Amino acid sequence: MTLTQERVRELLSYNAETGITTWKTSRGRVRAGQVAGYPDGRGYMAIRIDGSMYTMHRVVFLWVHGYLPDEVDHINGDRADNRLDNLRPATRRQNMRNAARFSHNRSGVAGVFWNADKGKWTARIKVDGRSIHLGHFDNKDEAAAARKQAESRFNFSTGHGRDPVPSSAHNQKKAGRSGVKGVVRNGSGWAATLYHDRKRHYLGQFKTIEEAAAAWRSKAQELGLVLSSPLEAA
Repeated sequence: MTLTQERVRELLSYNAETGITTWKTSRGRVRAGQVAGYPDGRGYMAIRIDGSMYTMHRVVFLWVHGYLPDEVDHINGDRADNRLDNLRPATRRQNMRNAARFSHNRSGVAGVFWNADKGKWTARIKVDGRSIHLGHFDNKDEAAAARKQAESRFNFSTGHGRDPVPSSAHNQKKAGRSGVKGVVRNGSGWAATLYHDRKRHYLGQFKTIEEAAAAWRSKAQELGLVLSSPLEAA
């Protein structure tokens, strides 16, 4: 079954400014307003929809634009930063030409390494699967300059070869947690829900955590629940 914009909008809310996606309704263990998805171990956020796995940035792109390009590129290199202005449609070539420097690179410059056999710095660039030798140089700066010239000639992005960007996936997963029982991030606001005696009481959507927490506390008192603190921790 092909995932559609209609289906993802039925299931999910998306905040373009924060990049956070939340569930619209409760389903099984999932609660309405809960941050959707989880870190997949590769730096991306992933999500399961109707039994199939998807990367969140592709789901988000579909949610907004209604179609899926060959690839969706994270402009700043953070694979979990799914803010709308950080996502762009891309081909595989474009995506690779906006890649960060490999973590095992020792020179600090993409495509530049110390060649012990030559006693010089060597510069290379890989274009469409083909490795191109750019020369041997007496110092690293000359090798780096040759590499940058080649990147410009082959239309690499200005961000290519940047330092690896730590993924914000784990921080994003926590972004929907308010620290207040029954209150979760939902889109640009905060949703309050209270569960008591196997019954769900949805209390509404609020602009601030404090308003949502006050609504939750008021309902708890109405139901005769004993609260141990002004804002019970979730």
